[in-house]
Amino acid sequence: MQIQAKCLLLIPLLASTLLLTGCATAGKDMIPRGGSMTMPQIYKQETGGGNSSNIKHINSIKNIRAKLSDSRINRTSYVSYTSTSKNQINSIFKPLANPQITIYIYPHLVHMNGEAYPKPAVTTDFFLYKSNHFAMPNEKY
Repeated sequence: MQIQAKCLLLIPLLASTLLLTGCATAGKDMIPRGGSMTMPQIYKQETGGGNSSNIKHINSIKNIRAKLSDSRINRTSYVSYTSTSKNQINSIFKPLANPQITIYIYPHLVHMNGEAYPKPAVTTDFFLYKSNHFAMPNEKY
């Protein structure tokens, strides 16, 4: 019983000791002193700023980007010339006329199990024929 009580006191004591040792670091050593260099100077030093080969590389990238943006502006659309499966099917097997009729169902009450439930208005479409028909490739219609 005494051992268990000692363990219960020892665990929080160890945990608080560990937490407090993490805060005991000297503040001077946390952030290294860099001297008198500013952020732009550090950036130029790390990226090789001002180097002639680097400037040529940047200029070539700018030229490529300019050419790409020009080609995007003057891009020709080939959508109408491109063959897709939908274009081929519609040009070979032309759909025959199947009139679509739109109907409006008024709001009404639905009676079910002795109670009346309101049913909102609905607009729907249906075709005159049960299925769509297509003409054969050489068939005149």
